Amino acid sequence: MTNPDSPDYPPDYLSQDLLIKMQSRTRDILAAAAVLLERGDIEDEAYRKTVVKAAAFIENPTENLPDIMIHTVDIGQVLGGYEMQGAEFPPEIDAMSGHLHALQFINRIRFIEEKLAQGSTDSPEFTRAMALALDWATTISKAYHDNTFLDAFNEFKASHNL
Repeated sequence: MTNPDSPDYPPDYLSQDLLIKMQSRTRDILAAAAVLLERGDIEDEAYRKTVVKAAAFIENPTENLPDIMIHTVDIGQVLGGYEMQGAEFPPEIDAMSGHLHALQFINRIRFIEEKLAQGSTDSPEFTRAMALALDWATTISKAYHDNTFLDAFNEFKASHNL
């Protein structure tokens, strides 16, 4: 994703503000994932590889929504695998999942902001982006007890009369 400190990043965008706010969370998640991998708590090699790939992506995410979604689904499958085995999953993996959902949300907000700047809000893509942003903000709120993104979405929506 474009560095929010970059001069190419649009000023005063919600997506920029959220990325800046997430920087310390990103560092914490990456540090926790590194410790988890060092401890060797993940016995399944496929799970381990998935966590390594997701951590690398979190460290250097792209703005490509399918890329973000692939890592989100993969980490979700790891969490599901632990559940199916009746085992507790490491909280570090759960935190990675929440972070990836947040990146999806920010991606859609960035898309919405770009469309608003262009004045092109009457498209199916815009409507779908709004629905996905709300869905991911709601998921984060319910699954991770973090209302930051849902509150931001509702404020954003109200401030733009959407």
